Amino acid sequence: MSRTFAAGAVALTLLVGAPIAESFAESRLTDSVHTAVAQLVPGTGINRIEPRGRPYILSLLGGHEVSTAYVDLDDPAASRMILQRLNRDTGKVNSLLWFSDVKQSTPLQPVPLAEGVNSSSGTTTLDGETVTVTYTATVTGHTLHVRPKRVVRSGKRVAGESIPAQWRTSLTPAPMPLPKTIDFGVRTVTVGADDITVELRAENVDAGQAG
Repeated sequence: MSRTFAAGAVALTLLVGAPIAESFAESRLTDSVHTAVAQLVPGTGINRIEPRGRPYILSLLGGHEVSTAYVDLDDPAASRMILQRLNRDTGKVNSLLWFSDVKQSTPLQPVPLAEGVNSSSGTTTLDGETVTVTYTATVTGHTLHVRPKRVVRSGKRVAGESIPAQWRTSLTPAPMPLPKTIDFGVRTVTVGADDITVELRAENVDAGQAG
């Protein structure tokens, strides 16, 4: 941050008061995040950006980073993302979390780990039989693949290629393309009532000049 800009921000705070200065700082931080996201996923609609680090004016004056920002996307491949430690000068993002909500044609009832927390498993009915399905996910060639890892039927585990072929077909969502400029790894898989959420992570991502 230049001394001129820092001095100007301080002057703005003194002249117009904290609320307006805070709004100005939030706008600057939000613009930086917007620019970074637009560079990472061009053409994707952005529904909401929420930078963290109140008071924003101190975050703006205190350095060149947006510490954390939550972004809601209008994208088939992701519903939301979290940017951590975005350098506003270089566009480098220390850590990027990406949440893909994968649609599943076979209805699933989530199996919770604890109250309010779902697992990677769900129950469904196949050929008149109630089974529990556990999912796994991989990223290959910038494409997200979600597959059934194992099925428990009649108290017995059936895994991998031993799962009946017609069941594997009905339980496997369509592959989902991901941005080719980001190398993601899978962190967690969670079965929800309407879809399967896969949390992906990438580190040291270059979003170009964030502003």
